[in-house]
Amino acid sequence: MQQQQEESSAAPKTFTSWTFLEFTPRVRSTTWYVVAGIVAAALFAYAIASHNVLFALLVVMVALVMLLNHRKQPQQIRITLHEDGIDLAKRTIPWKDMSAFWLVYDPPHVKQLYLHTKSMLMGQISVPLENENPVTVRAVLLKYIPEDTRKENETTTDALGRWLKI
Repeated sequence: MQQQQEESSAAPKTFTSWTFLEFTPRVRSTTWYVVAGIVAAALFAYAIASHNVLFALLVVMVALVMLLNHRKQPQQIRITLHEDGIDLAKRTIPWKDMSAFWLVYDPPHVKQLYLHTKSMLMGQISVPLENENPVTVRAVLLKYIPEDTRKENETTTDALGRWLKI
């Protein structure tokens, strides 16, 4: 009986683990800030001219969030693939809660793991692979969830964010 309790309280077998930054710090030139300011001002002016107070507030809020985010340093996040699921930022996602994954590996620009969860709240999770071997990650994931072979590229939001440096 005591042996069963010790086995059930043992940590699950870890297959691989790595850390990544919660967001990629972007180097933005003065020109980028000038263009972003002009676009924000134009959108704000349009919102006021069209008497759309909600849109004006949205433009101001997005600009404030971007300014506050500019000063924030990204935190290191650990991801661990183990036999019970995935630990991501101190939260365990069981394998049964994930429906598929796909990898996009085009170094040095894109090295990304995408996990599609069954949860409406979490939806899709994007994880940078950093220096992790994508073949190893793929082999582990294939044991538990199917690969979505229809998807070969990074998501539009990731590509747009990288292109716009946001």
